[in-house]
Amino acid sequence: MPGRAEKANSRAFLMPKKMKSDIIPWLLKRAKEEKTMETKRIEGLWDCVYCGTKQIKARNATCPNCGKSRGVDTLFYLPSDIESATLTQEQKEQTTNEPDWLCDYCDSYNRSDVSICKKCGAPRKSARYDYATLNSETKKEN
Repeated sequence: MPGRAEKANSRAFLMPKKMKSDIIPWLLKRAKEEKTMETKRIEGLWDCVYCGTKQIKARNATCPNCGKSRGVDTLFYLPSDIESATLTQEQKEQTTNEPDWLCDYCDSYNRSDVSICKKCGAPRKSARYDYATLNSETKKEN
């Protein structure tokens, strides 16, 4: 005989018929919308820790105000106005889906589709980190 907790858990998934009749059309509509939804690519932002400049576009490896490179520990974030940050088709073609990789020799971030560091010429194969793995390891340490 099932215990009290098992009975309570089995009831959690029961849905009144009225609710089912309301939610099923909504789910079908939502599924149809998702198939027709356009995929957008949004450019992230970062803040300069040296001079305090805010909302620098991710495509900039250096601060446009003071010229300092973004650091290894730079955190990116999404802008509050997603529509204005949506990239055009031309801008999308200049980006990649993979995270930037970090050069072990000069600590410079490089696009995922290049095999040689743009700053010092070191080969990518020697790189141990990309932005995603480095960021996740930094969070684990904190």
